[in-house]
Amino acid sequence: MALPTKAVEAEEILGRLAGVEAVRVEWLGDEVSRVHVLSRGLRDTARLEHDIMAVFEQHFGVVLDPSVVSVVALYGEGADASSRPRLVSVSWTRSRGFVEVACRLKAGPVATEGRGRDALAGRAGAQAALAAAESLVAGLVRLELVDLVASDTPVGPVALAVARLGGELLITGSAVVEGDFVECAAKAALDAVNRRLLWVALAAGPEAESA
Repeated sequence: MALPTKAVEAEEILGRLAGVEAVRVEWLGDEVSRVHVLSRGLRDTARLEHDIMAVFEQHFGVVLDPSVVSVVALYGEGADASSRPRLVSVSWTRSRGFVEVACRLKAGPVATEGRGRDALAGRAGAQAALAAAESLVAGLVRLELVDLVASDTPVGPVALAVARLGGELLITGSAVVEGDFVECAAKAALDAVNRRLLWVALAAGPEAESA
């Protein structure tokens, strides 16, 4: 079976599994390098991962290494905090009236980078964090910044990020403003993502780093 045909067929079969919202299969030659699945969190994720591996073995004769399977559940419960993306670094430069931010996240063995650009430094930081989070799920779910505001509270200033998940759902996150506001804005955006996405497993890919 030709590779393009096999790739399309694999995604079609996986897309019919119960609870699967979207799927993307990445191939390296004749081998599966990564399988990204976005689920609705309506079923046991361990069972879903088992079914994914069974599809490849039964239909294509491929025995997957569990480490290449990435499942992220929308609105899931019981998230393991240790598997959630964490902020590794934020760097930024200003040029011609715009701020360009590079934000690096890491979840498990996987590290990704996202970039943002805006006239306002905080917005660029939040955009960069959302872009990095979106990259972790191979773009299966869209994350778009709607607004970023700083608000005074009895415990000090807080950055509040409002983003749109999947083009429809509004999500919010916050971070106490300490030090660099660009980094705080990135943390607020990442908080919004982590409130709605359950990072069940993340596959080790070309950009993976040792824990």
